[in-house]
Amino acid sequence: MNIGSTDPNSTGVSIQSGNQIKVANAGTYDIQYSVQFTNTATGTGNYNVDIWFRVNGVDVADSNSIFTIPNSQGGIAGNLIAVTCLPLKLNANDYVQIVWATTNTNISIATVSAQSNPTIPVTPGVIVGVT
Repeated sequence: MNIGSTDPNSTGVSIQSGNQIKVANAGTYDIQYSVQFTNTATGTGNYNVDIWFRVNGVDVADSNSIFTIPNSQGGIAGNLIAVTCLPLKLNANDYVQIVWATTNTNISIATVSAQSNPTIPVTPGVIVGVT
C-alpha cells in the first residue's frame, strides 16, 4: 500500500520506497491506518479485502483484518473506510508495510477530490498514524 508523504512535524519516522514506514528508534509503536476503498462492481455480491502488516518484508502473524466492501447500487460505487491499529515492537531502522489483497479487480483505494456546496476537503485514499 503506497503512502504519499510524511507529516512535516514527524520525528523519527519516514517513508521509504513509497510504502515502507521506517522508524529511527527502537520501541513499541502503535501503527494505525485508515483506507478508503471503493467497489464499482454491480450485482448482488459483496467482496472482501484483506489487510495485514509486514515488518522488514516478513508477514506479521495474526495481523490480517478482513473488510467486506459493498457493491455498486444504482450507479453509485460501494465505499468503506477500513480502520485498524496494531502495536508492534520494533528495532531501530526497522520498517513496516501495510499490505492488501482482494480477488475483485473492481475494488480500489480511492482518493476523492475536494468538493464544494458544501465545502469538503480532499478524502485521502490512505492515512497512516505512527505513535
